[in-house]
Amino acid sequence: MKDGDGKTGNRRRIMPSSRMMGAGETRQLLSALVHLASELNGTLDLPELLSTVMTRAKEVMDAEASSIMFLDRSEGVLTCEVALSPVGEQLKRECKLRIGEGVAGHVAKTGQPYLTNSPYESEYFSKEQDQATGFRTRNILCVPLTAKGELLGVAQVLNRRNERSFTEDDCMLFQAFADMAAVAISNANLHQEAIEKRKMEREMSVARDIQNSFLPEAFPEIPGLSFDATMKAAMHVGGDFYDIFTTTGGNTCVVVGDVSGKGTSAALYMACLHSELRLAIEYESSPEKVLKRLNEIMFKRSRRGAFISLVFAIFDPAHKEVDILSAGHPEPVIYDSETKRAETVNCSNGFPLGVVQDTDYVSTRIRFPAGSHLILYTDGIIESRNESDIDFGQERLCECVDDAISTGSSPIERIQEGIRVFSGQKEQYDDLTIVSVKSE
Repeated sequence: MKDGDGKTGNRRRIMPSSRMMGAGETRQLLSALVHLASELNGTLDLPELLSTVMTRAKEVMDAEASSIMFLDRSEGVLTCEVALSPVGEQLKRECKLRIGEGVAGHVAKTGQPYLTNSPYESEYFSKEQDQATGFRTRNILCVPLTAKGELLGVAQVLNRRNERSFTEDDCMLFQAFADMAAVAISNANLHQEAIEKRKMEREMSVARDIQNSFLPEAFPEIPGLSFDATMKAAMHVGGDFYDIFTTTGGNTCVVVGDVSGKGTSAALYMACLHSELRLAIEYESSPEKVLKRLNEIMFKRSRRGAFISLVFAIFDPAHKEVDILSAGHPEPVIYDSETKRAETVNCSNGFPLGVVQDTDYVSTRIRFPAGSHLILYTDGIIESRNESDIDFGQERLCECVDDAISTGSSPIERIQEGIRVFSGQKEQYDDLTIVSVKSE
């Protein structure tokens, strides 16, 4: 049995027995416990289980009221989960005790049962609840709920019927009752957690399928251009995305974006952006208007401060040029086949989509001669950290690209290897996306 500090303690006997149960009464109580065990093992539904526990507690202990308070470890307080009494609903709404506060808090702190037939003379009893509810407490029996060495909370019964008192025998019986209940509650909690986990896994699987359906199944065949791409989510589903496509007007477009946050909500927000992007490209006359329209739509739909950083590249392979627009996104890296080195592209960078309602975006045109590579990526690449919490950074990214081109290897594979070596045992905390475009 653990006390409030998580240490194991021994239960102590509360008071000498005022009477000894007869053989008939003992058999009756044992029969009640056996019947209770059968009932508790018959359900894994927690609300139903708690209702059964408290109903049987009142019956077995012949009490006017019963309640269970669960321990919230994050806040260090006990909250009333079930209260069967004339003022039960009021207690559930208002009762919240710190560890060590009141009789229940004292039991949670010490890990020992507590019995008093004179609560108003007890140093642990709080009169405020009686005053607030109008309920008159005559006697209290409160015991810890523990399972597998962990304190779950406390159970208590109030006011033995017919003006009788609780005894040591009652305390031992109620503790046995609580021990059985605690095991059943623990099993129900584990069952509920397993259900929630399976539900989450199904939702993640659906979201992952939705996200993957928006990624290109194959790269388009464009004379003068070749493509490579990778995306690795930090969770089952991420907020990164990329797309490579040709518009009906003949433009070849590459988009890389990053939705704030992670998980299912980020993936679904990304799917919304993807659809709006394709639509905007077909209707707007310039890439600047495409981003302006997207920003207005995302601003109206943004929830809880969500936003999207994005880089948008439109290629002209015939003239060996590319227009780049950025909405709060890391600068692309270009390996120039003429200078034989990789460096970041100095392009205009506007607000992320969904942050400011009315804003403009400016494109930057750069030369893209044959043999050059343009690397678009999300901030998870340059913000990957090692065990000393140092960022990978753009300088290392450029070095990886230089090394890849000089050795005739894949820029994406070289960047991934560079991050693996740099990060060591540091866990990936952000999505990693890279798109590489080569001018042929």
